[in-house]
Amino acid sequence: DMTVGSYAVTVAGGEASDKCWFNVMLPDGGKSLPLHFVEVVVRVLTNFKKLRAEGKSRVDYMESLKNDIKTYYGYNDFYTDMMLEMFSAAEALEFFESVETPRPMTIRCNSLKARRRELAAALINRGVNLDPLAKWSK
Repeated sequence: DMTVGSYAVTVAGGEASDKCWFNVMLPDGGKSLPLHFVEVVVRVLTNFKKLRAEGKSRVDYMESLKNDIKTYYGYNDFYTDMMLEMFSAAEALEFFESVETPRPMTIRCNSLKARRRELAAALINRGVNLDPLAKWSK
């Protein structure tokens, strides 16, 4: 077992005094750490005075967030620290999520060797779904 981090949880009732801290133990070394834990820490950091747990400082939350991001996304210390220094916690999380989204595959056609319509017809005949990127492409 491996302790991944400490998290504040609001018990039913929702009062700030009902928050408690616990350690999460994951047998796979943190690979299944839910993104929810990262989002909870970001939410606390955006409204720190109201949502923080007694006795926990902003530094504690930032260290927890850094460790969670490194575990969840697999980034190194330098990259994680740099992004969290440049952006707020919410913006950094949005950036990390956008980096992880796969980009669409695009094909560029050399118009000297083949026409776009001919290439599209050949690919469609092979079962490929195509969407033109823009109206201005020939």
